[in-house]
Amino acid sequence: MLVKRVIMFVMCLSLCLMLTASGESSFTNDIRISGQTIDFAIHEYYSGNDSREFKESLDINEDGFVNSSETEFFFSSFQGKKLDQYRGYVIADDGNTDLSMDSFDIELNGEVGEVDTSDMSVTVSINYRTNSSFSRGNHNIWILGHPSINHMSITLPEDAQLHSYDGLDNSSVSVENDRIILEGVSGIRSFNVDDRLTYEYAVSMDIRNGFFLADMSVFSFLYS
Repeated sequence: MLVKRVIMFVMCLSLCLMLTASGESSFTNDIRISGQTIDFAIHEYYSGNDSREFKESLDINEDGFVNSSETEFFFSSFQGKKLDQYRGYVIADDGNTDLSMDSFDIELNGEVGEVDTSDMSVTVSINYRTNSSFSRGNHNIWILGHPSINHMSITLPEDAQLHSYDGLDNSSVSVENDRIILEGVSGIRSFNVDDRLTYEYAVSMDIRNGFFLADMSVFSFLYS
């Protein structure tokens, strides 16, 4: 499992260096955890040179114009070659709880037309499913981060308790409709492996299902 996380971290860092050299791309993640599902929405926004480079990658015939057929080719090629990378975006209970990818959808906006620096966006929607239940017992949820994610929102199952978390900067915790919502900016978390300090862009959180909240410090805003 550690090797897998290190590989994902290297992939993440490489993607960051490729896409953010001009500082004109940003990501937001919206994760909703329910009884047996995790809905993961990734929103990517590109402008300036990053937008141009993305459109150039879509422009197969290199005529300086992206048409609908080139977009359709991107969809089919992406799902055929790159879909597996999303299977490792979420890990439950250190891999001891199996997660299957139940559905996957990708949507582009603003890509058709001249290859230029105008804004465009990509939205990826993934549904993970398990035969277990996140609404019972105790669970650890690990979610891959990225240096360009400027907002992450993680909604816990109804009545679940947030015991602890790590890997979010400028974080906040709120409650809406009996569900805890954890928000923040993707950051670097550190942990020890064989007495060696290790770093990764990821969020790790422990959730509990029961009446008492084990660690009230996550709700410090209630006492300020």
